[in-house]
Amino acid sequence: MKDIKQFENEVPTNVSEENGSMPQKQFIVNNGSLIAYDSNSPIYLVQRGHRHLIPNDNVLESLFINHHSVHFLNKRQLNSIPLGVPLSENACLIKGNGTNPVYLYSNGAKSHIRSREDFDHAGFDWGKIHNLPQEEVDNITTIRDFIVERNQEIIIQANEIPKEYDAENDYGVLTQFTCKCKERNVTCNILLPPEKCKEENEKNCEEEYPVLYLYHGLGINSEWIHSNQGRIKQIIGNMVRSGLIPDMIVVMPDMMYSGGETKAYDFYRFKASLKEVMSYVENHYKVKRGKENTAIAGLSLGGTTALYNAYLFKDTFQYVGAFCPTSILLYQPSKGITKPWIPKDEDFILGTDENSFTFIANGTADCSAGDTPKFYSRVLRENSSDNVFALLPDGGHCWDTFRKLFYVFMAFDFFRKR
Repeated sequence: MKDIKQFENEVPTNVSEENGSMPQKQFIVNNGSLIAYDSNSPIYLVQRGHRHLIPNDNVLESLFINHHSVHFLNKRQLNSIPLGVPLSENACLIKGNGTNPVYLYSNGAKSHIRSREDFDHAGFDWGKIHNLPQEEVDNITTIRDFIVERNQEIIIQANEIPKEYDAENDYGVLTQFTCKCKERNVTCNILLPPEKCKEENEKNCEEEYPVLYLYHGLGINSEWIHSNQGRIKQIIGNMVRSGLIPDMIVVMPDMMYSGGETKAYDFYRFKASLKEVMSYVENHYKVKRGKENTAIAGLSLGGTTALYNAYLFKDTFQYVGAFCPTSILLYQPSKGITKPWIPKDEDFILGTDENSFTFIANGTADCSAGDTPKFYSRVLRENSSDNVFALLPDGGHCWDTFRKLFYVFMAFDFFRKR
């Protein structure tokens, strides 16, 4: 295997793919895969759509059971996967004494391996885990979770969603504002974190928060805040108090205003007001600015619109969630969609940088969205836009499903490891 200096100085060649010594074929490269060109070339670990060099055999053997799980790609496919930061030469598996979480340690930071299934699927070696004092583990910087098969279909298990995930609580403050935009006045419900600095000094009162723009569907404009529907205050509050997510600001704009047959068009043309709403929020609330602190999500037609806005404003949103998104975004003549919002499938590309995260999901009993969410996920995948597609068993096009999919999105990988 080549060392890091050789790797960094290497210029991809145009050697014929037939010259390799190992059988090569097109392989669907999922996150968590080990990939290489042939048995004599560098081995990479794929995470977040990037390939990260494993610097030497010692690192490989300190993490994985054996070499048998390495997938050999043709040179063109291998070189098409962008390079990420190489693993450090002291990369290893760690956990705290007496605790369950296992982490991949590399480059001075730790990344949580989410489950036994993910650990085994990646080919990690249970016998290579280093047990460290818990305090030492806690003091290591935590980055975003280790992801396996991010491009594959995920079946949401019942034990992934706590029974009390949307239980009553007194978290935060729900209020409302109206932004005067060129297109129209836009009223937004907004969930603000609880005031923490009443008895603290002025400096601490300047804490800023990441922000999520959350779209409703073709129901009433206030459905996300309704106690019998979205229960957004309850879900966010319970997740913050459980340490799953940080305090954040959630902005829920009114998508509809004209009524009648123009409802869908209201969603489509909200793009004309979105940046003005965002500017208003940034100027009136304590918001952390920048793509890495900004997310967008929605349900049903709101989920479709969230995908559309993320497509239009690729440099704006790091995190994108669509729960049971409906058809209209792409060309689907079988569903009567011949004039889609995005005319060409190949143009449907979302964030492709290493930290971007797109989550698309619906229920297996969803007769309204049907197979459209999976279709959107597949098109993104074909366009090299990394994404998670998740299915909720027996979930329909209803609020019980929307709430649960929202919880999974938030718990999966959202503003957490910052």
